[in-house]
Amino acid sequence: MATFSGPCDIRRAGIRSGTVAQLDLKAGNGQFGYTWFLSDPDLGREMLAIALGALLANKQVDATIELPDPPAEVSWAKVTSLFLI
Repeated sequence: MATFSGPCDIRRAGIRSGTVAQLDLKAGNGQFGYTWFLSDPDLGREMLAIALGALLANKQVDATIELPDPPAEVSWAKVTSLFLI
């Protein structure tokens, strides 16, 4: 499994059933355009708080995402860490 780690623009964020955050991210390096990703279920509320802070402050986030192999379809991949830049 490949991993993306780097800065991302964030456009939308919300919560799904349980404690899974749904994040609309675009890679800063152009690896993928705006795409929906899901948080690690154990970190959903924390990632949602960081995402909302980034949206309110008009800042980027630094995300680590577990990409499928092959990484042609990245939609709904799992975000394992998220930091406000």
